[in-house]
Amino acid sequence: MKRLLRISRFAIVVLVGLLSIVWIGIQLPPVQQMVARGAAHKISRVIGARVEIGGFGVGLLNNFSLKRLRIYDKNGDTLLSVGNCRLAITDWFPLKDTIEIKYLRLNDVHVKIQRFDSVWNTSFLDQFFQ
Repeated sequence: MKRLLRISRFAIVVLVGLLSIVWIGIQLPPVQQMVARGAAHKISRVIGARVEIGGFGVGLLNNFSLKRLRIYDKNGDTLLSVGNCRLAITDWFPLKDTIEIKYLRLNDVHVKIQRFDSVWNTSFLDQFFQ
């Protein structure tokens, strides 16, 4: 019984240590830039248009901030530009099937919606949100 207790204590110490290393790592600017580039690339593939994220930050496990977010339309024109975006999502999101945005704050927002003939420059987003 004592041996099992020692192993479980060791496992907890190792887990806390690993989480601490990840937490410290995600606070470093080079790691944040790498995460921002990876997220922008993944979002770009999903929506089919270029996305840029200038910076990324993590508050607690479900609080995030994005800096200099830009989404371009299919013609390469800026569709959405956000200076700072803060959001909070579902608690314990890795354990859930869906993620819900609980809080969203946008600062310095510019939106450019245009219509060419009968097609809006946002029409490519219709497939994504359906």
